Amino acid sequence: MTRILVFSDSHGETNRMIKTIQNLPSVDGIIHLGDLNRDITELEDNFFEIPIYGVQGNNDHTGLYPNEKILTIDGKKIFITHGHYYLFGLDPEPLKTVPSTEGAELILYGHTHIAYTEKYDGKILANPGSISRPRTGAPSYGVIEIEDGILRYCNILIPEIF
Repeated sequence: MTRILVFSDSHGETNRMIKTIQNLPSVDGIIHLGDLNRDITELEDNFFEIPIYGVQGNNDHTGLYPNEKILTIDGKKIFITHGHYYLFGLDPEPLKTVPSTEGAELILYGHTHIAYTEKYDGKILANPGSISRPRTGAPSYGVIEIEDGILRYCNILIPEIF
């Protein structure tokens, strides 16, 4: 089984991400959906053996990462973006019509700081929420698991005491 963690909107607070990664038995990849790119760099420094994929957020001005990216992991196409170019308010509906998501089984976005998951037309549209500054509920992150050709996604809430 392949396990990939999905973080977004860490805004300079990397402790929860680092603790989460350290406390899991296996992590095969990490996706960071932006805000802040320096947090991606810190993850790369701490977990150099794990592939890390990132995109620019609206608070990122480094140009180190693209605004969106298509990943293919274990034969599954995953579209990642921060989402600020597509969202109007909190409604993720516009992401369903972005041409570059064509053929993606999973569409991931951040920006809203609100965890969200929806299945539609054989796809999953998901936001892991914010690992450091949630707008509703507890801090959260996402988990992608791919096993026997099946992709699963869920959001995990982190207790405040973590």
